[in-house]
Amino acid sequence: MTTPAMRRRAARDLPAQLAGLVVVGMAASALLAPWLAPSDPQKLDVGNLLAASSWSHPLGTDQIGRDVLSRLIHGARWSLGGALLVTLIVMMVGITFGAISGFSRGAVDLAIMRLVDALLAFPSLLLALAVVAAVGPGLVGVLIALASVGWAGHARIVRGLVLSLRERDYVLASRASGGTAGDIICRHVVPHLIAPMVVLATLEVGQLILALAGLSFLGLGAQSPTPEWGLMINEGRTFLFRAPRLMVYPGIAITVAVLAFNLLGDRLRDLLDPRLGPGDR
Repeated sequence: MTTPAMRRRAARDLPAQLAGLVVVGMAASALLAPWLAPSDPQKLDVGNLLAASSWSHPLGTDQIGRDVLSRLIHGARWSLGGALLVTLIVMMVGITFGAISGFSRGAVDLAIMRLVDALLAFPSLLLALAVVAAVGPGLVGVLIALASVGWAGHARIVRGLVLSLRERDYVLASRASGGTAGDIICRHVVPHLIAPMVVLATLEVGQLILALAGLSFLGLGAQSPTPEWGLMINEGRTFLFRAPRLMVYPGIAITVAVLAFNLLGDRLRDLLDPRLGPGDR
């Protein structure tokens, strides 16, 4: 829960406000893509192949005449939407298993943590590649792969937080009054996980945008003609010297999105961490 002091600090935090505006702007462009985009992202203009910027095509066209700006705007739907969806799944699974593990202890805790250790023993990208190879290339397969390997780290973090929360007086009082484990977790433990999980989720989105773009660049994610930023970079690399903007524009979009989410997450951490005094922020 925010306090008046937190709100005053947020009002003076210009980097956080700028990052928030960028995130909101990208989210709005993704939601309003059909109305903001100058044209259909898959519409071909065969008379303007690799055309430079013009009134009809503000960022030019690609190698088969598709409007680059329209594809960038619609690409936010796939890149941001996919990252947000995976983050939501990862957070739900990570909080569930982490809370159960930290609160239950014993054999349940041991089994969950050994599974987490097994997943964390492999580089996440390599493990995601193995999952994609099993389920097949495509955006759905990449989302499944990233969600299936990404929850383990969050479960370990949540477990550590729950281990400290389970010994608090209000939790002990609830257990002494006959409260069930599920009721205690939902009413007394999960609410205290919201703030750190919001910060972690914000940072996670930036990492997932990069992961989605990287896998699409390798040809394992979104498939043509889907307007996805990583795929756009892959399609434009053949024309690096003739039309470098085909790689530069989606690269800038990825960079700005990742920086905005990382900056926002970092500032939220400073804002919500009670251990940091005013001089540390």
